[in-house]
Amino acid sequence: MSFHIQPIREFLVRPTLPESLSRMTELAQNILWSWEPIVRGLFRRLDSALWRECGYNPVLMLGRVPQATLAKAGADPRYLALYRTACETYDSRVRKGPPPADGRLIAYFSAEYGLTECLPVYSGGLGVLSGDHLKSSSDQDYPLIAIGLLYQQGFFRQFLNPDGWQQERYPVNDFYTLPLATVKDANGGDLKVTVKLPTGDVYIQVWKLDVGRITLYLLDTNVPRTCCHRIAGSRIRSTAAISIPVSARKSCWAPAACGR
Repeated sequence: MSFHIQPIREFLVRPTLPESLSRMTELAQNILWSWEPIVRGLFRRLDSALWRECGYNPVLMLGRVPQATLAKAGADPRYLALYRTACETYDSRVRKGPPPADGRLIAYFSAEYGLTECLPVYSGGLGVLSGDHLKSSSDQDYPLIAIGLLYQQGFFRQFLNPDGWQQERYPVNDFYTLPLATVKDANGGDLKVTVKLPTGDVYIQVWKLDVGRITLYLLDTNVPRTCCHRIAGSRIRSTAAISIPVSARKSCWAPAACGR
C-alpha cells in the first residue's frame, strides 16, 4: 500500500557562511557574475568541480558546498583578498546614479531573456538579444526595468533511446535554487496580480531577478489558483502561455522598449 504524505512546511537548508564571507549570498543573487569575470571567479575558485556540477549556478552551489570548504576559504588570505576585490567590483557595478531630471523610466518587454546558462527561460536569438540589452543597460546605468515570463520548464534536452529514436526531456526549473526572489506586497506576502479571461481569473505571481543595476520582473501563472479552475463543475488544467515549455514556442514576440 502506498502512502501519500502532504508536506506541512518546507525548509531550505544551506551551509552557514563565515562572517568573513558574509556577502557571498548577495553576490550570488545578482547575476552580474554572468558577465563580470572577477565576481564569477570567486565562486569558481571556491570549488571548481562543484561549480561545474551545479551548472555554473552560484545559488545552487552555495547550497551544496561543504561547510569545511567555506571555513577553509574564510581563513585563506588569498581567497579573502579576491573576495574583497569582488565586493568592491560588485558595489561599483550595481551602484546607481541619480535618476533622470525628467523622471522618465524605460519599460522593456520580451517573451524571453537569455542571461545565463543556469536560467533556461529562453530558446534562441531573441532571448540572447534581450539579455544582452539588459546587461548593456546595466553597464550604461539606464533608467530601465524589464518585464518577461517565467517558465516552469526550460528548453529540452535531447537523447537517443535504446532503439535509436530521438527523445526529448524537459527539465523542471526549481525557482528556489536560482538567483530569483519573490516580490513582496505591503503585508509581506508574495505579490500576485490578477488578469480576467473568458474562462476565469488568472493569478500571476511576480518574481524578481537582479541584472546588475537593472531589475527584471518575471510573471509566473503556475500557482494553485490558476492551475486548477472549476468550469461547469469540472476541474481543468490551466493552459496559460507562461506554463508551456520554452521550446514549444516560436520566438515571434520582438522586444520593444517604450518610455513613459
